[in-house]
Amino acid sequence: GKSWLRADSRNYTAHYGVVALSERSVFDRREMLDFVRAATGEVTTVGPERLRGVATTRVRTMVDLDAYGDLVPEERGILGIMVGVFVDDFELGEVPLDIWLDERGLVRQLLLTPSDESLRTRVRFELFDYGKPVDYRFPPPSEVVNAADLD
Repeated sequence: GKSWLRADSRNYTAHYGVVALSERSVFDRREMLDFVRAATGEVTTVGPERLRGVATTRVRTMVDLDAYGDLVPEERGILGIMVGVFVDDFELGEVPLDIWLDERGLVRQLLLTPSDESLRTRVRFELFDYGKPVDYRFPPPSEVVNAADLD
């Protein structure tokens, strides 16, 4: 058998009723950082914490979800869609946001904790290995099966 599957998700969305994993739905890390730009509340320091061996300071504030919606592209990536659900389905206007910053001011982690009587969830994003080279290799064709060949 082969270890990898190649699929054009646009071909399977309508047929199987799944969410497309196209270039637009894989979120852009800048969208994630727009949560910081949409912060509207007072910033309070929670305290020092270590993440993956890095010293950070955790702070807490609130995010205005309407302001976030104004920051994301018109195409609304996956995070924009998630925020739309929080606003439209759960009628949330603001949600708590925890931010972990390292000594250089780089965001190391974000934690959104939207909740009301019908929703309690945590959305966590972690950023690490800043400045390290990325070593990625595509699998050899002999290890890849095309999903279209499976139908």
